[in-house]
Amino acid sequence: MNRVNSPLYPDNIFDVITQVNQFENCYNYVYLTTYSSYVTDDVIAAVELYFNEPGSFTQNYFGFYGDGYQNYFY
Repeated sequence: MNRVNSPLYPDNIFDVITQVNQFENCYNYVYLTTYSSYVTDDVIAAVELYFNEPGSFTQNYFGFYGDGYQNYFY
């Protein structure tokens, strides 16, 4: 959502995750012809937190990567 809200990136989720050279592995999932209707409680809680407490998300990270030991945010 930080990318969607940033003027440096597209202004919608679909365009952000299908941007060239960004989320290569996600690109294939976006174009699946079938989707699961199952949403975990953790996903629901994360979305509710984002919309109910936007002040909790002030880090303005645009992405992250992991090296197998640690996640790095930028």
